[in-house]
Amino acid sequence: MRRPVEVGLAGQRVSSVSATSLYTCAVLTSGAVDCWGINRKGTLGIGHLSRASRSPVQAHAISNAASITTSNFHACALLSTGAAMCWGSNDYGELGAGLHGRLSATPLLVL
Repeated sequence: MRRPVEVGLAGQRVSSVSATSLYTCAVLTSGAVDCWGINRKGTLGIGHLSRASRSPVQAHAISNAASITTSNFHACALLSTGAAMCWGSNDYGELGAGLHGRLSATPLLVL
């Protein structure tokens, strides 16, 4: 039986978390977003398509997230301003940034 392990968030506190079978993202109380796991189609939001990260890495350009939601191939953060940012797969325009068909490994503001 596998046992839960503590995620190394360098002493940061978490306000929300969302997970898929491939990766997990957490909103820290600071407003930053950290993700870990498989980075298929840029789902970690770190600006490149590395294979995976076993430890949390900070998603780019987000400093005021309020909550997060994830799907297998994209994620979206609701910001404290009421705006949203999404990243990952965009095969069907799911990022809401007007870039239909092009993935983004960096969070984009939803139009």
